[in-house]
Parts: sequence; C-alpha cells; structure tokens
Amino acid sequence: MRKGLYVAAALFGLIGAGQAQTAQQSTNPCQTAGTVASSGWSVSGGQLYLHGKQFIARGVAVWIEDLPKFVRNSQGEPLTTQLPGINFVRITVWDMSGASVARLQPYIATLTALGIVVEVGDTNYPKTLTGADLAKAENWYSMMATATKGNELVVYVTQNEPNNGNPAVNPMVRGIYNAVRSTGNNTLIIICPDNPFGNAALQESTVADMKHVAMTLHFYNWVTGYSTDLGANKAELAKEVANLQAYHSADGTVPVLVEEYGDATDGSKVDPGWKAVITAVHNSGLGTVAWEYWNSGTMADSVTNGRGGRTAYGDMVAEHIAAGRPAASSCSSERP
Repeated sequence: MRKGLYVAAALFGLIGAGQAQTAQQSTNPCQTAGTVASSGWSVSGGQLYLHGKQFIARGVAVWIEDLPKFVRNSQGEPLTTQLPGINFVRITVWDMSGASVARLQPYIATLTALGIVVEVGDTNYPKTLTGADLAKAENWYSMMATATKGNELVVYVTQNEPNNGNPAVNPMVRGIYNAVRSTGNNTLIIICPDNPFGNAALQESTVADMKHVAMTLHFYNWVTGYSTDLGANKAELAKEVANLQAYHSADGTVPVLVEEYGDATDGSKVDPGWKAVITAVHNSGLGTVAWEYWNSGTMADSVTNGRGGRTAYGDMVAEHIAAGRPAASSCSSERP
C-alpha cells in the first residue's frame, strides 16, 4: 500500500489441466515438470494448499509491457535465471482493454508449463470500480477466466488498492468474484481489501460464502513512520495480518499473502528502513510477491538493475526465493 492510497474477444486455448506439455524443468517444487495443476486449490486453517500440499508463494510482480523482455523463451529466461526457484508471478495490468487473451497467452503458457503460478488482475487504483467501469472489468475477468479455465496455475486478484473506507469495495469484490466463478473456473481468487489497518469498508458478509479465496496486503516502510527497527516493522506486519485473518470465508480463516513490498514507499526514493521491511516480510512465513522485477525509472523498488544483474534489494528477494527451492515449507505439509 503506497502512502496515501490506503489513508467477447476470441479465446485462445491456454494450457488446460492435465494437458502434457513439453517436458522442462519446473521451478515450482509443488509442480510436476511438464504438466499443469490438476487437483486445484484448497484452504484449511488459514493456509493455502495446491495439490493437497501447502503452497507459499515466493515471487515478483512484472508489468505486462515487460513480459517480452523478461520471459523470452520456453525456460522463462531471464526471469527464472535472475530468481531461481520463483513460483509466483503477478502480471500487473494497467489497461484491461489492451490485455487480451492473445497478448497474455504466450507468457501464461510458458510460465505455467514451468510450474509457476501466474496471477492476473486490474492494477489500477485507488478509485474503486463502480458502474460501467466495474461492468467492463467484470467482462474482462470473465473473458480471462473462460480462457484459463482448467489451468489452475492461473489465479486472479481483485482491483488493486481500492479507496480506503469506500463501501463500493463490497460490490466490486463480489462482482469480480462472480465474474470468475460464473465461467465455471474455481481457481484461487485473491482479494485486495480497502484497509488492512482495521475499520475497513469490506464486510465479512461479502466474503463469507466464497471458496478458494485469500487476501493480500501491501507493506512499505511508511506504515511504521519509516522506522529502521526490525521489531517495529514485524509488529506492524503481524497486526495487519491479524486484521485480515479476522475475515472468514466458506473455508474458514482466510490465508494472507504480502503481494506487494519493496524498498521505496513512493517508488522513487529508497526508504530509511527498507532492510527492516524486507526482512520482516521474508521472516513472516507468508507468501510474498516483491514489487517489482524492473523499474526503469529510478531503480527504487526494482529487483533488477538493468545491467543483467540485481540490486541490493533484489539480492535479498532472490535469496528469499532460492531458500524455498526445494521448499519443504512450501509443499511438504499435507493438508489436514
């Protein structure tokens, strides 16, 4: 959460469940190389499970415009060589009208064939989608969900960082959830609430009957007043997680992922307590998705440095991702 942000088309067949693909090395230890998920997602005890085994995301956000540069071949390189063991990619979409199935298909096919979970959703913020805008978004989610039905390594996230305290978050979340589910697609849907600090407009009744859902929070140094103290950052993160896990879906306590964090609150100037933020997130035991793989402007919040290497922040992200390969903590625990 950035400071102030929370205060019909032709359908191309994406890889379907059970379809054998060209055998290649899977980067997801929970995934059999050369195939896509067939047993689906489940939730138990506030944890996510894939194939009946606990799944903990370790990934990064990549802009849709950058996919041709960073997913160049069938091995997903250079993304997969810069971040060995990556098992989750959040594709950020700022213009749904330009994010057609045809445009996304090659990258989704490549990444999911490697066993990498791919998340798709509307990244625009902070104005909560309503009216005609929500209807357009629902149509887009429905189109994508229809095209990816059967490939449960493709998951969805609701609108990014909707207005804090706006009750419109409830029909927005419900509308996007229904748009995906109405296609018969039962994959994981991740909900981005309006406020992880408490007193959110998102009502538990909105999610109470939903299945296979999780929640995401975004965590930056500003939330602790730019504290450099690790304890302060860990305590704040734990508080926000507890606030979100107070929600219960049809599966019980909702799992929580940190789907956005980085070294710069504003995306341009590195925060004084950035190392404490990254360490707190990586030590949380939660699924994590770093923001972002490449920031061509200031290099803040950028995992890579534009010269074929990583930034200091990126080195921390890479180490965290690599620590999960093979990730006993990510896929060895059978679901109760």
